[in-house]
Amino acid sequence: MIEWAACLSSEQQESLWRQSNYLQDQHKKRFHKARNLKRSTSSNESLREARQHDIETVHAEYVAYSQKLIRKAEITLNLLKARIPGDLRLKELERWIKDADYQCQLIIRRVLNHETIPHSEEGFFVIRTPYGMDQ
Repeated sequence: MIEWAACLSSEQQESLWRQSNYLQDQHKKRFHKARNLKRSTSSNESLREARQHDIETVHAEYVAYSQKLIRKAEITLNLLKARIPGDLRLKELERWIKDADYQCQLIIRRVLNHETIPHSEEGFFVIRTPYGMDQ
């Protein structure tokens, strides 16, 4: 989403995403920090609670940063819709924004609200290879 919004806005000489590489690096840093935290297997309840608190804090930071980028992408989308209405690439940006928001909502529900996500609501992505096989 960041790369797509940055590319479209730079074509229109907009400076909203001039630091897109930095923003993407910060986003990846938060993602990896959240991904690498593991649940505690300690028999000590206070250690398990402390680790769970750390996991929730890091995920909350990741979601907050992601939502900040989503709002920025929405601003870019609205600005570009006024300048180049009907461009099909804007539909693609809109899809990226929708997908990012959906993933944030899943993280909030699963990690922060401790919900179990039904199988029908989970997001699955099919990756097409150059050979035509799904992975």
